[in-house]
This record gives sequence, structure tokens and C-alpha cells, in this order.
Amino acid sequence: MAAQAIAQTLKTPLVWADLSLIKPADYTNLLQAIAAQAPKVLLLKSAHLWLSRTSQLADAEINQFLDLRRRTSSITLLSVTQKQTAKPQWQRQMTSIQEFPTPGASSRLTLWKQAFPSTVPWKQTSTGNG
Repeated sequence: MAAQAIAQTLKTPLVWADLSLIKPADYTNLLQAIAAQAPKVLLLKSAHLWLSRTSQLADAEINQFLDLRRRTSSITLLSVTQKQTAKPQWQRQMTSIQEFPTPGASSRLTLWKQAFPSTVPWKQTSTGNG
């Protein structure tokens, strides 16, 4: 949602790829496609697949890609479930790291109510999973 909000604020489409859905053999093709398209706002979900110690993409390729993105007027958002999954060398290169803690049941209900029209009926469950 944060990536979409950034793209909407900049009045540009959000381009995204979920690396968990792409075969490692196709990573180079993805890099080439992104370079050709040069999106202003790019979200890479499951970025730990590139940024971790067990990455199947060479550090040199990642570095070249990030350098190219930095030289353009663009924003690259890298989504990981835990920032510790990214090597410290990649964490140091990030301009900003935003953490979004998992909301509790009450916060989730509030978020869902904000996402839907007031005409949607809401029923609190007894399990607390809201």
C-alpha cells in the first residue's frame, strides 16, 4: 500500500515484480526488462532473494542494477519480510529503511474499516482474529 501511495502521489504508475514468482534463471531477463522500461516507481517484492547471503544473483549484477536505478529519476522499493535477511552491504546502500510492524487485531479492523465503504457490515468475531 505504501508503494501505491508513493506512485499515486507522484502521479505515475507503480511497476512491481514479485521475485518469489520468477525463476532464478530469468532474473537477468527481468533486470533487462526493468532497465528498458525504466519505471519511475518500482517495487520488488521478496527482495531478500536478491539481497541475502544465499542470493542466486551475483552481487555485481545487483550493484549494477541499483547504480542504474540511482542515476535515473526513480524510486526503487525493495520489500523483505525481515531487514536482517538483506546483507549488511545492501542495507548500507539504502537511502531509507522503513519498517511496517504487523498490526494487532484492533488495528487490522480499523484498517479494514478504512478500506471499505461505511455500508459494509462489520461483525467482531469471538476469536479475536477480526
